[in-house]
Amino acid sequence: MLQILKKNLPMFHDIEWTESTDSTNTSLIKKIRGNDIKTPYLEGTNNQLAGRGRQGKKWISNNNDLTFSCAFNIKINPINLPSIAIVAGISACESLKELVYHNNSHLSLKWPNDIQWDNKKISGILVETIKNHKRDNCYFAIIGIGINLNKAIDKSTDLNRPITDFSEITNQHIIKCEKTIQIITTISKSWYKDISLLEKSGLQDFYERFKKIDYLFGKRIRIEKEGKTIQDGIANGIDEFGHLTLKTISGVKSVYSDNISINYKNDCSD
Repeated sequence: MLQILKKNLPMFHDIEWTESTDSTNTSLIKKIRGNDIKTPYLEGTNNQLAGRGRQGKKWISNNNDLTFSCAFNIKINPINLPSIAIVAGISACESLKELVYHNNSHLSLKWPNDIQWDNKKISGILVETIKNHKRDNCYFAIIGIGINLNKAIDKSTDLNRPITDFSEITNQHIIKCEKTIQIITTISKSWYKDISLLEKSGLQDFYERFKKIDYLFGKRIRIEKEGKTIQDGIANGIDEFGHLTLKTISGVKSVYSDNISINYKNDCSD
């Protein structure tokens, strides 16, 4: 598999695949801080033992999942760093849509970067950044993804919430190695292309793409922080920084993704 990935992804400086690791994001961060890698760099694993999600949550992983991370170097204004997460989500969601041959309209992106099949989660993304002190306004962006491939029913029972997997949405008994390689290749190429596009043009080329896959648009949602509601309104897309926007009684408000949770109530027309 590793040799095929290296052939499929010649734009990556190196690709590593391990039998197990605590977290592919954590491993890449350690390598970057130790000056051990050149970007772009991809690292994946068969078993992620201590995966991490947003807000310090755990990503429960087993050998029925696909987990890998890519590290990129991007020149970007610090105020625009949150846009990396939304671009990573758009890019990955579109990639999965390419690989689903029927009903791919059911795939959508729940801001900032959870990929859904209807109301079931299939994938989560964690983006972390590290300042590159060798260049002004330059950062290492580490983008990690976990995708449920098979037997999501077990995970859904453990977490007590609806979860799906790639075998279910493609009506396959089990996802084999060939398809796994295709998923990795498609997403990694898309990230490489879209991180470069973000660096060059900002978010202007992503607004329409996001609208087509926006899971929350038009839903009445509640924004919570530390268990308390801090904002309530109708989801209305993203702003120029990739922040979620809400229509509220006092006008359109932007919501930053750090340490908040989102609960949607129902579909709601304006």
